Amino acid sequence: VSAKASAVDPGAGQAAELCQDGTLDPAKVKGAIVFCKRGVTDRVAKSAAVAKAGGIAMVLYNDGVNSLDADLHAVPTVHITDADARPIADYIAAGGATATLSAGFLTSVEAPEIAGFSSAGPSNINDGDLLKPDIAAPGVNVAAAFSPAIGGQDFALESGTSMAAPHIAGVAALLRAQHPNWSPSAIRSALMTTAVDTTDKGNPIKLGDAAATPFNYGAGEVHPGDAFDPGLVYDSTEQDWRKYLCGLAAKGYSVPADDCATTGAIETNQLNYPSIAMGNMVGTQTVTRTVTNVSDRAGTYTSDVRVPAGYSVKVTPAKLHVRPGGTATFKVEITNKTGAFDTWADGSLTWRDQFQHHVKIPLVVHNTGLIAPDEITGTGTSGNFSMTAQVGYRGVLAAQPIGLTAGTSTTTTLHGDVPLWDSRSPDNLPVPLPASLYRGTVHVPAGTVNPQILVTGANPGCTDIDWGADPLPPCADFMIDVYDSTGKVVTVVYGGRNGANVALPGAGDYTLVIEQLYTLNMPAGQEDNTYTITTLLPGAPGSTDGKLTIDPKNRAVMAGAEANLTLRWSGLTPGRLYIGALVLGNGDGPLKTLPIAVRS
Repeated sequence: VSAKASAVDPGAGQAAELCQDGTLDPAKVKGAIVFCKRGVTDRVAKSAAVAKAGGIAMVLYNDGVNSLDADLHAVPTVHITDADARPIADYIAAGGATATLSAGFLTSVEAPEIAGFSSAGPSNINDGDLLKPDIAAPGVNVAAAFSPAIGGQDFALESGTSMAAPHIAGVAALLRAQHPNWSPSAIRSALMTTAVDTTDKGNPIKLGDAAATPFNYGAGEVHPGDAFDPGLVYDSTEQDWRKYLCGLAAKGYSVPADDCATTGAIETNQLNYPSIAMGNMVGTQTVTRTVTNVSDRAGTYTSDVRVPAGYSVKVTPAKLHVRPGGTATFKVEITNKTGAFDTWADGSLTWRDQFQHHVKIPLVVHNTGLIAPDEITGTGTSGNFSMTAQVGYRGVLAAQPIGLTAGTSTTTTLHGDVPLWDSRSPDNLPVPLPASLYRGTVHVPAGTVNPQILVTGANPGCTDIDWGADPLPPCADFMIDVYDSTGKVVTVVYGGRNGANVALPGAGDYTLVIEQLYTLNMPAGQEDNTYTITTLLPGAPGSTDGKLTIDPKNRAVMAGAEANLTLRWSGLTPGRLYIGALVLGNGDGPLKTLPIAVRS
């Protein structure tokens, strides 16, 4: 049976659809398999609500792209994707639906694979100069000790960092027991340099259907056995880390730092870390690393580099002879030859000795061709923004301001919760269009730069309200689907605290669909929310508001040179959001586009 159709209160169908506690009618649910939507309430709480109402099983379905989780439920439960949910919903709606639970079976899968919910780099606070994450470990549907006070179980299947981290902590504890004199940095290094960045079949690790990168798995998945004898480690001291923090403080980051005038500072990528990352490659950069031999035998190590595409890498010296307990220092020089612009490329550096030690670290580089701010923000009806850009070439730095524009706005009011539909194409929208859906078109003319759509709701999202308030404030959650002129999905964005902002890829015609997922805490029959849709098209004919200038527009530059630029705006209407862009190029084409946002 449909949970939504099994509500105790017909006016609380959206809460029943989520299988919240006390919302299901036992007269309709008893002895039935209940079809519940994911979201708002904990997954296992939904099956508990089904059991409480007399249901014998649950089909839990995703209402968008999300993970499938093997939780321990109060009733037998099958967790399915949003795509699989649609035909089941239609089957239930037709009446007389039945289902049976078949016996499970074992199958082998290629592993590891990065979970879709796993966090990824690059590290913003380090400007991409320190690779994060460090390492990957099993963290999906892991059997782990659990508190009986919470779920009534001594063990449960859990997912997340809370599962991956204990794997790493446990291996680190074993390493510490075997090598009590190793520092935390040495233990980290041993784990990272012996990690594996391929699957059990020797293929690249994947994230869904796409190849994962070191920004997903770091050095790779932990391989505990090899970590006890890594050969070399990249060690670092407390003083090294204090200098690292002082380096961040010098860039304006709010970090706990010493008296940096006394401590000194280092650039982030000069920290003696078991990875090399260069977030701003405008020519040639060199980093220094020191390794310590933690084995009981002298080793002669030869460097082996997997070079990132478009770069050259020189290791000096290329061979190291390191005695037990001894150290050796080397330099890695990386030069951008033809690296793809604004693209990360990855490789690795491995030191191999005669005893089969393979000390491997990831190497990632990002070709900016230009070092400049990532965005420009300002306030006021008039003002200015001063910036410094560094180039990696000899020639001309050309600056072109585009905009500003406050865009055009329209509103629409949606009612109720969106039904299940196949959102892979706008052609699949229900006919007639339900009151919970909006469909519109957006035309982006040629010459538009940084086109955006901003959607905000009159009521806040349901994760943003105070659930302790009495009465509970009304809320509504929504999502946006954007399609190109062929009907292909461009992007899917969920509404957040500040609405939803969609960056369009360029000129063309787009279909915009707003789905009101659900409303809560509203009177029956009044589940309404009004949405404001603002289309912002900087550079489009007739879209410019006020005045925007840059000084200088063109200037000669040398490789490694810095150029000071000042952006000025005036003539804006108070109380509005204006956007635009500053395009920086070398005279032959753009190198970087800086989005501009000014709140007047």
